[in-house]
Amino acid sequence: MDKKAVQGYLIGYDGDERYRIYIKNQHKVILSRDVVFQEKLKDCKRRVELPMSDVKLPQPDPEVQREVEQQANVPIDYHV
Repeated sequence: MDKKAVQGYLIGYDGDERYRIYIKNQHKVILSRDVVFQEKLKDCKRRVELPMSDVKLPQPDPEVQREVEQQANVPIDYHV
């Protein structure tokens, strides 16, 4: 590995040109186009747990929710 290289894990894509890479020791996700993949796994049993504390779920618009409930005459619970 290059001296400036950082080990990360591919978690997805951002459009057509950028990769979403999780940097485990920094606990953050970066976007990068300059990525070299290690295609042969050394240890297939090793896995990475991604922290979900920073994930924000979209909240329903209260006005739209009221309109839907009025049209359906049924309260809707969006919280699972």
